[in-house]
Amino acid sequence: MLRDPRPNAESPAPALDRGLRVLETLSERPNGCTFSELADAIGIPRASLHRIIATLSDAGYVKLAPASKRYHLGIKVFALGHAVFSGLPVLYMAKSELKALREESGETCEVWIPDGLALVLAIVEQARARLPQQADVGLRDFRNHSKAPGKVYLAFAGEELLEGYLRHFELTPFTLNTITDVDRLQRELRSIREQGYAVDREENRPGLCRIAAPIFNKAGDAEAFLTIAGPAFELIPEKDSWYGQMLCTYAERISRQLGWNPQSPH
Repeated sequence: MLRDPRPNAESPAPALDRGLRVLETLSERPNGCTFSELADAIGIPRASLHRIIATLSDAGYVKLAPASKRYHLGIKVFALGHAVFSGLPVLYMAKSELKALREESGETCEVWIPDGLALVLAIVEQARARLPQQADVGLRDFRNHSKAPGKVYLAFAGEELLEGYLRHFELTPFTLNTITDVDRLQRELRSIREQGYAVDREENRPGLCRIAAPIFNKAGDAEAFLTIAGPAFELIPEKDSWYGQMLCTYAERISRQLGWNPQSPH
């Protein structure tokens, strides 16, 4: 299992920290959690968890599905997320390009943004045929070693972030194709930097493939990740280069709108 990336140091505001951990845990579990699952995941006394959930529920940040008895994020979290996303220029500029990319590729297209060691799914332009197990906007995912946008993140974010990821997370196998060896991962990251895009071929979920390229800001940092996602029978290896070059063209277009100049030293 993935290890908790938070430091073990005592929080100066433990109640707030526990409430945030409830929200983060729910954000990583689209199907929600039972009370017992939350208690096990967070590791705090059940009486404390009851009070935290009651407070978050009253404020609209957590909701309980009556039939399944599972807790989910509430609409208030969506409103906050929308406010954050609306304030990011890269997402505003990516929206129209993403629609054009979907039309040209015929596949589902996504934009992911970095959040610490995680990536957050910010925009989805759905293909006509919905993907099996399509992730929802707002998903916060730490599976960087098994997903194309995550591998691009690790490739372009610098050694410090890669070292942090390897220090906090195991290279957990999610399918038979997942990279679980550090040396192999580092070789792949070098290849990604050379060709400008990453591919995951059923490395995160069986039957699902992704190809991703970075969007750079004026400073030359990878600010977001443009992705094509589709079923394995559509995104076949023979098309990797075609999709990859298409992605890089769109990603460069967005990057230039953000002030990126590929000729400038960064």
